Amino acid sequence: MNFFDTKFDENDIRSLVVKVNNIGDGLFNAQLSTNRILNVNLCTVDDDGLELTSIVESLQVLSRVESELINYGHLHKQNGHIRQLNPREIWSEICQRLGITYVLMNTNNSTNEILLQDDLHLPHFLPVICVIRLEKSCRIVYHAFPHKELLSTFALFPRHNFSPHSQVFNLLVYQLIQIYDAFASRSIYPILSPHVLHSDENLWLSMGLHLIFQKNCFTIRRKSEKSALKEQIQLDPSRLWELTDAWRNRAISNFEYLMKLNEFSGHVKGDPHRHPIFPWISDFKNETSLRPLNRTKYRLAKGDAQLNEQYSKQHPAHHVPEFLSDICYMVYRARIETKDGLCQVVRSQWVPEEYPSSMSRLYDWTPDECTPEFFEDPNIFISTHPDMSDLQLPEWTKTPAEFINWHKDLLESDEISGRLHEWIDLVFGYLLTGENAINALNVQLSIVQKPSARLRTHGAVQLFTSPHPKRMLTKPAKVSLLSHPNYNPAYCNFSSVQTIDTVAEDESFDLSGLLHKLYTKHILQIEGKNSNENRSVNIEEQVSLIWNLVEYEELNSLCNNQLKRVIPAIAKLFEGILPGSAKIFDRRFLLQLSIRFGSEIFFAHFLPPIIEAILSHSEMISSVAKESILWLARRYGPVVTATQITTSLLRLLALCYSQTSNLQPDYEEMSLDVTVSGDTLCEYILDCLVEIAVIYGPAFITMQYIPYCADLVDQAIRRLTSPLESAIISAMLLLKVSCDCLSDKQIMDHLQELIIDQVLFPAIRLLSSTNFTFSSERHRKLFTCKTIRSLHLLACRIGAENVQRYMFGVIQRLFCTFNLVYDLEESDHGGEPRVLIAENAPKQLISTFTPGFARLLIQIFSAVCGRQYITGSLPNATLISKLASGPSSTSFVNSMSPSLPISIGSPTNFLAGFNDNFVPFSSSPVLSSSPMLSSSMSGNRLTLFTVGAESPDLNQGILASSFDPTSNLTLNQKMRDVGLTHLAGTWIDRFRSALSSTSERISFDQIQLCTFTGHSSTVRKIITLDNENSFVSASQDKSVKLWSIKTIEESSSCQWTYKAHVKPIQDVCLLKFGGLIASTDSSVHIWDPFRGSALHQLDWPVGGSDSSIMCLATVNHNTLVATSNSENIMRLFDVRIGQWAHHMCAWTWTSAASIRAVAVSPDSTKFAVALTNGSTSVIDTRTGRILAYSVLHHSDAIQVDWLTNDLFACTHTDHPVVLWSVTPRLRIIRRLPEVASSVTVCTNDQYVTLQNSSNRLKLYEKEDCHNEIKLKSDFIAGSISALGYLKLNRMFLVGQEDLEPATGFQIFLIFIKTATREIDSTKILQIIF
Repeated sequence: MNFFDTKFDENDIRSLVVKVNNIGDGLFNAQLSTNRILNVNLCTVDDDGLELTSIVESLQVLSRVESELINYGHLHKQNGHIRQLNPREIWSEICQRLGITYVLMNTNNSTNEILLQDDLHLPHFLPVICVIRLEKSCRIVYHAFPHKELLSTFALFPRHNFSPHSQVFNLLVYQLIQIYDAFASRSIYPILSPHVLHSDENLWLSMGLHLIFQKNCFTIRRKSEKSALKEQIQLDPSRLWELTDAWRNRAISNFEYLMKLNEFSGHVKGDPHRHPIFPWISDFKNETSLRPLNRTKYRLAKGDAQLNEQYSKQHPAHHVPEFLSDICYMVYRARIETKDGLCQVVRSQWVPEEYPSSMSRLYDWTPDECTPEFFEDPNIFISTHPDMSDLQLPEWTKTPAEFINWHKDLLESDEISGRLHEWIDLVFGYLLTGENAINALNVQLSIVQKPSARLRTHGAVQLFTSPHPKRMLTKPAKVSLLSHPNYNPAYCNFSSVQTIDTVAEDESFDLSGLLHKLYTKHILQIEGKNSNENRSVNIEEQVSLIWNLVEYEELNSLCNNQLKRVIPAIAKLFEGILPGSAKIFDRRFLLQLSIRFGSEIFFAHFLPPIIEAILSHSEMISSVAKESILWLARRYGPVVTATQITTSLLRLLALCYSQTSNLQPDYEEMSLDVTVSGDTLCEYILDCLVEIAVIYGPAFITMQYIPYCADLVDQAIRRLTSPLESAIISAMLLLKVSCDCLSDKQIMDHLQELIIDQVLFPAIRLLSSTNFTFSSERHRKLFTCKTIRSLHLLACRIGAENVQRYMFGVIQRLFCTFNLVYDLEESDHGGEPRVLIAENAPKQLISTFTPGFARLLIQIFSAVCGRQYITGSLPNATLISKLASGPSSTSFVNSMSPSLPISIGSPTNFLAGFNDNFVPFSSSPVLSSSPMLSSSMSGNRLTLFTVGAESPDLNQGILASSFDPTSNLTLNQKMRDVGLTHLAGTWIDRFRSALSSTSERISFDQIQLCTFTGHSSTVRKIITLDNENSFVSASQDKSVKLWSIKTIEESSSCQWTYKAHVKPIQDVCLLKFGGLIASTDSSVHIWDPFRGSALHQLDWPVGGSDSSIMCLATVNHNTLVATSNSENIMRLFDVRIGQWAHHMCAWTWTSAASIRAVAVSPDSTKFAVALTNGSTSVIDTRTGRILAYSVLHHSDAIQVDWLTNDLFACTHTDHPVVLWSVTPRLRIIRRLPEVASSVTVCTNDQYVTLQNSSNRLKLYEKEDCHNEIKLKSDFIAGSISALGYLKLNRMFLVGQEDLEPATGFQIFLIFIKTATREIDSTKILQIIF
């Protein structure tokens, strides 16, 4: 029976009302008065928010004009046209218009009135039997209908379900028009959304009356202007941007916002395939251990390597199958799900022990994201199965309710709030599609799958196409600066109404008019379409301006952030090099740049254009750039030179033959003196490399230059590319120059293993093998010429005997290559054999290994080793002799054909000149007097004669070339003349270690490089200058000393001593303003070490005689902060005005605590302060505002050191080192196990702790210790009192405590000042790495 067509009388309705009176929503079988069984579906609609819906708004209009659209905004203004209806009247009116039976109930749930209507079945409307009006709600009784998905679910996957250009989409539009027409014909005008429309698998729409009264249906009015933002969002959840804005402004919680995002993505609680997704926020290792939110849980569980492999092998290519699988969903709920359900989804057999037993094991096991139950439902931990234990909680929570509270509090914490947007980008945001998803290893299977016949109802949904905004951690308060008559404008230049956050993100400043004029007027004009004449004038003018800017120290008025903004402007000066811009490459200008910006920025931004300027077309610029490079090499020492300067020069050298124009002019004859335009470029760079080797000795050649050549050749053998072809050509020139610089002994020491085995033999193999094809014949021929030239020079240097012993394998490999190109064919009539081109000979080998090339090789190597040895040792001597005796290579090559025999004369014509008049090298009178070779060498000069002459003349050259193998031997003499600065002893070991290091981790090999003696008491602190060739030490002997690090000295004395202090030194710091030093012994002394003069001496402004200045720290280039042992005040001193400029309070004014230690963050924006009452505070350097504080930790703090801009370490006398994080709030993230006396920052994420009592060092990377060493007693006597680190050189400076006088300890004799055997109490500084 079709009950849709059944008529119901009043008795049926009353009977139905009685049956459903106490039944909840859902399907129900009701027996009517006529004993009929009726299947019905019940839905309840509450009155809350009913008046705000658009359907009710249309009912408020008394005078309706059906021919016009209703202007809601106009109706709001004309309240006289609107009559407010109560909920009872609203439902009565709706039922009357839609033809639905309306039942009004009394307060005792008895029937009051029944307004019976003829059932009017509208298209796409679920059939309603009646509407039952209760006191504060209505119950709608439908005929039973099958479950259907909401249209909003299908709309989430338009690519898979329907396209806007398809007929299916047109059908949807047509059905929507029918629905609106049905409403409009009854003067009802709702605003509908896909959340109120049902759809079947054929996308046939239907809707229920109850849905248009729910919150998903759009509202058009607000309650009142006083409504909170949170209430507005709840009333209008359809606007995602409002939700996001409310969450960002902390109007709704993280939990609420994540639930809303899940709702927008179609996630429904209880559906294993579409259950809401939440992030795992803790790994449950400890209470503060957080899970990284910038990577998916699947990526964290599987690792990047597996995801990349999966992406490359699986089809379609993807990284993540799904965020939450049905298996993980069921395992999460294993304690409350039925056994049948678990066996159906997880595993067929019931084994409760296989399910994770604790939260930590559950986190480690699952590759999927979390669910909201772990933030709101304690029952999920309690097992309903007798044979399965409860889910174990972390040790810091005792009950499920306590865990839920802790877990939800952690979700709402600033640590998670500050990073939650990163997880949203991965799960709901822009990292789901395109290149962003590939880079984040986040390509979802559901997104890249091809559409199928079935409609998709679950999968990843992208809600945001751009990075999600970050949640505001705290609502910034308005701050104002403290007024002071001498307030330093360099600290900050922003309005008092700006917030801290605004300053940090976009700090405004006013550059000097000079720099503004330079950048806006002159540089921008150059970038425009100016004539060459105007361009040159502008270049000269801008160079003059920037020179004056630096010369008059205008840059000193800028803070660190401002200096960084100047970098692009100054870097533009090096672009478009013209003759008028040579001044910017002068070392005086570069010195100022390196001082103002620091060496790291200098090397990163300014060194590359200086290196490139060597190849400038302007001889003046090239010359100035070369001089500056050599000056930089001397300034920064051998290690930095090798890692920064020569490395860049070698990279530039490899590019000299990369352009086709650099291989011109063309040549056909193979010769030792072939020159192309690229050779000129190489010479400029090689000159610099040689001069650097002259400064620091042959270690640069044998440990960097030649190994670099070997590495290039090895890479070319592995895979020959066009860039490598250019590189190996330049490498052969570098090898030749390197051998010129080495002495005979040095060559012999490295001949076999380095020069021959790693460079020459692989190079000969590369140029002679059929397995390698160069990009052009020109590249192969040029590489061959340069290789043979280097080989010939080396053979001449080492003599015939050593050539035969070490090099003949290389020579044989070279000559045997001709067998790959040519064949000897015996004559049929017994005549001379003929030479034919081999049938499969490569074209490049044919053009390279010509008869002329064979003649050249025979000439040069016979001249070195003798004709008899060459002809007797070559397995193909007959072929080589015939080739060398043939016509010129030009005519020969032009007539070559695989089918054309080659007629070559008798080899006696070529070899006749070697018979009687050949003078072997061992008996040459010229060589016997050569000072360049030891007595064991055969010689280094050629005996010259002509080929084919009846009477060879020793004064004529055998080679038709200007090549002179002795022309560059003066380089070795130059190396010997400047030998005092060469690396020796342990410095060579250090240099080798620096070049061979492949890890960024700091090593500590305990190699003593140099000793500095001079202090007579404990060294308190070591400060390294930025160039790292000098440092400052402060001691209890009341002196501060300036030292220079010299590679030529094993023991060094100080360059200058500041002796004006009257008490032991407490602290010292460096000011970049003019290279000044500030030190304190209770009073601050500011002095210039390079001029040897004191500039200022300051006492603490207020307080008694016991107010001593104990701590100093540099804020920026010209400002330092000082603290006293009697107050909690920090005072800032500006060296430009020469007085105290400002003061800041480190704690409350009423506190009696004083400051024990202070440190400035690397970006100069925050102070970290430790006080005597155990408190720790973080203060803004620009405003003095206390950003964060922690009360009563440890009162024995002795030092504070910033490790990064967000992390600092606090060391204590009797407690372990504590690591503090200031992001997103001040908190302890770890306590190191050791009690250390100091923490030394090495790199951005590496630092060293010192335990001076045991001379033990621990090297940390982030929070993990990767190395621990104890200094040997024979390495340093006594205890370590100070530690400094040279970041660019990767070396340590170690300061020592008092040595007790003793006798018999010979190890200390190197520190003795007098001739006695008594050990002086001289304090030692050792530079080690």
